[in-house]
Amino acid sequence: MKVNERIEKIIKYLLGENFQRIPEKAYIYVKDVKRYYAVGNVYHACMIKKRKLLNIFLLSHFKVSKDNKWFIDQVRDLLSQRQEDGFFEFDSELLKEKKNCYHLYSGGHMGLNENRKNKNWKKIESTYWILKILSNLNWDVKN
Repeated sequence: MKVNERIEKIIKYLLGENFQRIPEKAYIYVKDVKRYYAVGNVYHACMIKKRKLLNIFLLSHFKVSKDNKWFIDQVRDLLSQRQEDGFFEFDSELLKEKKNCYHLYSGGHMGLNENRKNKNWKKIESTYWILKILSNLNWDVKN
């Protein structure tokens, strides 16, 4: 099996309904060593709200995502945030910018260094991210 095929197989697994249902805080207890191991979606690519935009962006790079109903529904949810002026405006939680926050773990650096005192910062950043995602998917904004 080629590397690309392996990657697509992993992405397909990540997009699966069973994987996405892993609770946020789950643990496995191993009797032999009397120890708990964290296994919840805190450590996985699950679509919890604070990482939704990051995960959609990352997954949009893979061919298998384009055919996944659950993934497409998530993208359409973002597309539904289009405003009357044609720009998009996501919830602030999706556009987090936190000092000393690990990007790939929590999506803590989704900002684009826009001046957050400017009332249009959410529109600028939201529109940028949705256009990047649509570009990765080779979709038109109307899709």
